[in-house]
Amino acid sequence: MSGIYSVQHNVTAMFAHRQAMLNNGTLSKALERLSSGYRINRSSDDVAGLAVSERLRAQVRGFQRAALNIQDGASLLQTADAAIQDIHDILQRMRELLIQAANGIYSNSDRALIQQEIAELMDEIDRIHTSAEFNKVRIFDYSTADIVWIIDNSGSMGGQQASLKAAAPSFFSELANRNVDARAATIGFSNAANTSVVGNFTSNAGQFAADVGNVGTGGSGTENGMAALQFALNNLTFRQNARKFFMILTDEDSDDGGNNFTGADILASTNALMTSNEIVVDVVTSAAIIGAGANPGLPADIEYRDASTQVAGDNGIGVPNATGGRTFTSLAGTFASNLAAQVDSAIGTLFKFHVGANKNQTFTSALQAPVSTRALGLAGNVSASTQTAAENSISFIDTAIDRLTRIRSSIGAEINRLGFTLDYARVAGEAMQSAESRIRDTDMAAEIIEFTKAQVIVQSANAMLAQSNLLPQNVLSLLG
Repeated sequence: MSGIYSVQHNVTAMFAHRQAMLNNGTLSKALERLSSGYRINRSSDDVAGLAVSERLRAQVRGFQRAALNIQDGASLLQTADAAIQDIHDILQRMRELLIQAANGIYSNSDRALIQQEIAELMDEIDRIHTSAEFNKVRIFDYSTADIVWIIDNSGSMGGQQASLKAAAPSFFSELANRNVDARAATIGFSNAANTSVVGNFTSNAGQFAADVGNVGTGGSGTENGMAALQFALNNLTFRQNARKFFMILTDEDSDDGGNNFTGADILASTNALMTSNEIVVDVVTSAAIIGAGANPGLPADIEYRDASTQVAGDNGIGVPNATGGRTFTSLAGTFASNLAAQVDSAIGTLFKFHVGANKNQTFTSALQAPVSTRALGLAGNVSASTQTAAENSISFIDTAIDRLTRIRSSIGAEINRLGFTLDYARVAGEAMQSAESRIRDTDMAAEIIEFTKAQVIVQSANAMLAQSNLLPQNVLSLLG
């Protein structure tokens, strides 16, 4: 230990200086925390705490934005409900007019006047269908479909391919008549190693027919329709807002049955594409695609429709619907019309609301659109021209009212669900904010105590530094 009579090095002053610097640092840190309100002002303050805090902060801001998204989504659904309420009211008026026209006291010329009002009301329904908007986004008239034909090129599929090729013009024409913006692509498959894109998406019927004609029929091996479906998802570019349809055309009766026909492999690589209600898988086949009692095992994200009706040979094709299979022996005519109707009815109006703080935390609303007079089954079926026509038309109005009631009930259920989703987003955001605050924010009471202590010590250290600088002067007393 250096003595007090050393003049070359004033160790005591050096010690006092070092302590003063340390205490000044403590005081400065306390001042930072008290003035900013944050315990962590830079990464060096708490490395791990900063990392956790930033993740929590992202969650908080995500939930705040999600809460606004949910409210926007609910507002859209409420707008849709209001529009359908107007259509409901119109249908009630039309029903009233039809009951009036069914009364025997009116002449056909009187009924013609009633029919004029009914025609105007029908036009108003279609106007609401096409013009109802939220933030310039159409609510109901939103028919976009990307259709992928996955064609089995093994076995005797030449007849089916020829029929599909012949049906292409009427298929596209039917979809256009239904205001469906449709594109079609073609995939050829047999085994997993022999799967290829024969034709990319096109809206040209002639090009699609040519693509179907280019699918070979000489493939061999065990067919795997689900592998082909996975291939299509990974190798085709779908439009963001389009409903995805996959038509699997095959003569296979069991290779894809049972456990081999599951969606697990698809989920592993295409989860981002398989959002609820966005994909419809149909099996168009000359034999039942699934054996008796077999379960396709597809995830809930895919609507699976099985063509369960077996068709003999290549003379017809099974077109599935929600309740089972249908057989159409004239593929180029009836098939195209009914398949177009199936695509149209399954499209609906998809609105995806981002309701969470992280990726893919979404809620998809299908408004079960369209609600036009054609979609409601009214076009060409409602007439007050005669007493008999008026009587028969009442049942079509009743069916349309029931359909709208179901749609509004679905919308109401979705609005109520979004209410609970909003509650969760707010509570979760609040919990995340509380957790982030505990890590990042300053405990003001504790920091004021620390500041006061540091302030006293700094003042004391400065005083002692001044005293320590006087110690070498004591040597002068030795000179007498």
